[in-house]
Amino acid sequence: MYIILSNTRGIINVFYGHTLTTVSNWVKTHLVEIAEGLRMTPEKKYERDVVYEIIDNTDMFTLNKRYKKVNRGYVYNSHTDSVEELETVKIYEYLGNVEWAPEPNGMVTNVNDEINNRVLKHLDKDSLLQVFQKVNKLTKTKQKWSTIEYTGVISFAIKEFKKELYSSIAKKLKRFGKRNNVLFRGQFLSACGMEASVKTKAE
Repeated sequence: MYIILSNTRGIINVFYGHTLTTVSNWVKTHLVEIAEGLRMTPEKKYERDVVYEIIDNTDMFTLNKRYKKVNRGYVYNSHTDSVEELETVKIYEYLGNVEWAPEPNGMVTNVNDEINNRVLKHLDKDSLLQVFQKVNKLTKTKQKWSTIEYTGVISFAIKEFKKELYSSIAKKLKRFGKRNNVLFRGQFLSACGMEASVKTKAE
């Protein structure tokens, strides 16, 4: 699992079962989109030749703004090269002991992943640490996990610390999920059973 953390916006995304290359590409694309938006804004009065650049350090990315700052003089103006760090995005990897098993259908996983992601984005660093310490403990109960099982573990850990927040977000998203209930009801019940099994082992 990879957690994407911005120094200005907090948690901006969470990825399950992806490679670092895939996650890094997502971060770069995300920052490029931000830079493109900034290029559309007018230059400030005392700025010239504005350029946005992304510094890639594998698991940490920095979006910088380079420009010439105009210094007004009595007769002539002078220019100073300036660099402004706009945002730093860090990729945090959570390894644990997870080996992935094949997953036949991801419908339930997609809905529950979205619930988990939205809750995680609301957590402060201390709460996030508590959740992942719990996940680390639970994933030691066996070696191989399917995606739907692992998502259930994340959900269980979140609900132990942030049950009300989880329930609130789940109610909103599962209204949409009810439209497809006929398609994945069996998988949902299976996931619930797995979560109960994890709870029993943990206790």
